[in-house]
Amino acid sequence: MKSAEKVIRPVIFIALAAALLSLLYSMMMRPEVSRGQEWGSDRFVNFYRMDKDTVDVLFFGSSMGVNAFDPQELYDLYGIRSYNLSSVQQSLAVSYYWLEEALKYQTPKVVMCDSRFLFPQHADHVLNADDGSVHDAFDYIRFSPSRLRAVREIGELDPSLDLTQFYLPHIRYHERWKDINEDTLDRKHVEEMNLLGYSPGTDRLDHYDSYDRGASPDSVCDPVHEVSAGYLDRMISLCNEKGIRFVLVSLAGNNMNDAYDRLLTEYAAERGADYINFCETQVVNAIGARYPEETISTHSNLRGAMRFSVYLGALLQNEYGIPSVRDEQYEATDVYYQKIVQNDGLRNEKDPAAFLAAADRPRYAVFISSKWLTEEDVPVPVRELLSGMGFDTDPEKIMAAGGYAAVKSEEGVTELFDPWPKLSGTIRGGSIRYSVRGARSDPDSVSSICIADTEYSPDRKGLNIAVYDMEVRTFVTSVNICGDDKGRIILTGNEW
Repeated sequence: MKSAEKVIRPVIFIALAAALLSLLYSMMMRPEVSRGQEWGSDRFVNFYRMDKDTVDVLFFGSSMGVNAFDPQELYDLYGIRSYNLSSVQQSLAVSYYWLEEALKYQTPKVVMCDSRFLFPQHADHVLNADDGSVHDAFDYIRFSPSRLRAVREIGELDPSLDLTQFYLPHIRYHERWKDINEDTLDRKHVEEMNLLGYSPGTDRLDHYDSYDRGASPDSVCDPVHEVSAGYLDRMISLCNEKGIRFVLVSLAGNNMNDAYDRLLTEYAAERGADYINFCETQVVNAIGARYPEETISTHSNLRGAMRFSVYLGALLQNEYGIPSVRDEQYEATDVYYQKIVQNDGLRNEKDPAAFLAAADRPRYAVFISSKWLTEEDVPVPVRELLSGMGFDTDPEKIMAAGGYAAVKSEEGVTELFDPWPKLSGTIRGGSIRYSVRGARSDPDSVSSICIADTEYSPDRKGLNIAVYDMEVRTFVTSVNICGDDKGRIILTGNEW
């Protein structure tokens, strides 16, 4: 009996230690969640949650690809099942290793890859990307013999790299325990926040100078990056071996002239791949983006990506025969995506009445702080909309009191009429602290709306309003609504 205990106790200890290390590793390697305005790394974790052999198109690229390729929109419009494995400053070495990994789980019909990192972007780095960007994507590849081979290959190319951090990536993130938050612990919520690898950009460019083929016959271009070209060749060869159509593309915003266009066209043709130039004027016009609301160049914003998806989806179906399929996975991920679309709509809304109507959703916490309020600042239409949300914004009452502060959350509406109105408390079950301070009836007093230690009040005359999404767990936008002496209602402070 004693001899059995001597064997069992060490086994139990080792098992518990392994479980603890696994938990700590998962916390330190937690993905950064994309809530609609960030480049999250959750795309790599969520990829492994996709049902086997259900992804028909895979996208690769840098941050431009992250913002341009919108799988949920492609599904919603065309029933195309795709996944975006782009990442910030993605080296083509990382693209190749992730393609190799992805093909263990999926059998895509098309692989589309942006050409930006075929050319020198970080020439002082062997892999054409800084070490942090390489780790941010590579470290989420599951441990396997192919991953170990990849580490050896990377080490042979760049002996200066610390390969220990590739074999044991948690070493690189050993201080992340200091930043453990609810995303670290609430894995189910993170799984639900799945944009299929896409992250919306926020750029709003005035216009895009597209490329006119044949207009620059004497132009020159950078030579290809040798290591990157080697990995792109491997990507194309791997797809050719497996009967996958490989499509090299130039996203709008890439360096482009006749020299680049010729090089890329010939490069793809010589290797049995296709090439599509999305920088070309004819293509840009066919996409039909309306700038700045629908920015499709450099880092596309959400509306730009949605516009691009109309063109891209038709291309994938008409030229590459990608079928329309109903898939419960994509039906489920659409729930979160639509919240992101709604938040983007709120950020871009210009009409005060439409803004208030859109802000009247149960998942939104709404914070209001008055400043130097006059009767013209809260005309009847605005007052009625706010009344429907539960707010009493009678300007005479506010002016008589001297100031106004209010909060609408899952607990209902709380209001304070006072010369120095100040409210404080929590939302989301105590997870997020806030304070709201209304300004007195003079221009020098300060309006404040502080949510999770960040100030969001526009601090302007009239009603200052901030909106927080309690389900997506993110600040959405803040605006100011006031009137003028001509009876017009003016909304300022939104992204437009």
